[in-house]
Amino acid sequence: MSLSPWMLERLVAGNRGALAVGPGLLQVAGFPWIFPWRRRRARARGDGDLLHPGGGPPVFISGCNRGGTSILSLLLGHHPQLRNVGKGPHHEGQWIWKRRFYDGSRHRWALPPWLETLRKTEADATPELLAFFRQAFASVCSTGRLLEKTPSNAIRIPFINCLYPDCTVIHVLRDGRHTTASLIARGVRMPYAPCQWVSVHTIALPDLAALGTERALLVRYEELLHAPMAVLTRICRHCALDDGPKAMAALAAGVKRHLKEPLDRWRTLDEETRRKILDVIGDLQSSLRYPVEM
Repeated sequence: MSLSPWMLERLVAGNRGALAVGPGLLQVAGFPWIFPWRRRRARARGDGDLLHPGGGPPVFISGCNRGGTSILSLLLGHHPQLRNVGKGPHHEGQWIWKRRFYDGSRHRWALPPWLETLRKTEADATPELLAFFRQAFASVCSTGRLLEKTPSNAIRIPFINCLYPDCTVIHVLRDGRHTTASLIARGVRMPYAPCQWVSVHTIALPDLAALGTERALLVRYEELLHAPMAVLTRICRHCALDDGPKAMAALAAGVKRHLKEPLDRWRTLDEETRRKILDVIGDLQSSLRYPVEM
């Protein structure tokens, strides 16, 4: 992963929970990028509330598929100020995105050849597409700030930035061993599964750095499992969401109802498969301070 000096300067921080950069490697410790919310309202002639469906800056969730994005969106959807527009068992807004960005990759959207058509940047942000998606999201989010989760948001962060210039993007990190094992269980074969995890974060992390610390937030799935209310509180403060007793009680009810320890699929894989996976993910796994043991 190659980051420009400008990106590195924005990433380096000395406090716990911020990103740190080692020699040639991007490293993440604890809860990264927790800063007070300071935003300027985006001003676009004629767009009005389309830039703030439901009355505030939208919140998007991205990450590798099978990496914890579903449970985070489900929990945040309990916040009274958010409107989760996701549908289906995984609470995704893909049903909106696919109206213009069809995904036939079968969970391999961060890999060639599918990446060539599914990767979206500023160059793809035509007036027609921006108008279409703003109208589409506004039509399903009349009340409550827009909350939208689709893992493949990870490869269209620059496009989302053009779509909503003051939105927040929450990117979920999960141990690459367990993410890959879960992808394999979902039917993504080797070597696609580990390559998907590496490609997702290799693309997303520099894009998040360019977005800036006030609007980009990294959340570790493991921290969400073991300290859910601490993570949700930090997200609320980062996104300028109410973190008072009623809001936190609603989130706590969601945690009690939905949050469960996942299966350890990594240990169900044979030793040869685990070794092959580590050969692919090892460098990034280590740089993100995840274990590289078999």
